[in-house]
Amino acid sequence: KVIFIPHDSLFLVPFVALQDQDCKYLIENLTILTAPAIQVLDLTDQQRQKVRGKDILVMGNPIMPKVGDPPVQLDPLKGAEKETLAIAKFFQDQLFKTEAITGKDATKAAFKQKLSSARIIHLATHGLLADTDKSIPTAIALAPTENDDGLLTPGEIVDLSINAELVVLSACHTGRGAITGDGVVGLSRAFITAGAPSVIVSL
Repeated sequence: KVIFIPHDSLFLVPFVALQDQDCKYLIENLTILTAPAIQVLDLTDQQRQKVRGKDILVMGNPIMPKVGDPPVQLDPLKGAEKETLAIAKFFQDQLFKTEAITGKDATKAAFKQKLSSARIIHLATHGLLADTDKSIPTAIALAPTENDDGLLTPGEIVDLSINAELVVLSACHTGRGAITGDGVVGLSRAFITAGAPSVIVSL
């Protein structure tokens, strides 16, 4: 296991994709982790010991929300739906309680309802980053409803109580965010603050 605690722009380095002298990716032979600070490692270790969930929560390719000014509906992700179905089937074959939640059912309300019992959370959808377009918030795209825009923002995530040992954000830019003296502040930090000891994200 190798843990990187990067500084400043080094948070944008995809350490798992670096290669050794034999042209092997580091992730092939090592468990690679990054953390914003040594204190966060201690915090996530404590959180891992409190994991209570037993089910697998898998959501993907929701009916997409509209974003921007003027509002434009995000493109559907057929590959994300296949991913969601495949992962749900894998865990069902391992006798875990799980179902693939897609389309109009992949709402924030459904996500929050399943949250307390989830041991692993996998979200395959659009990841939005505010610094690419100021009219678009940093958020995970879920299905909108009459009462909700479908955008799960960091501010909402930190108020959740997550009992899972792992959150996978299978979307673009989920590892990005504002780089501060305390590391990257964005979606990944929000899930850690909410109780997730490990988060898999994308640069």
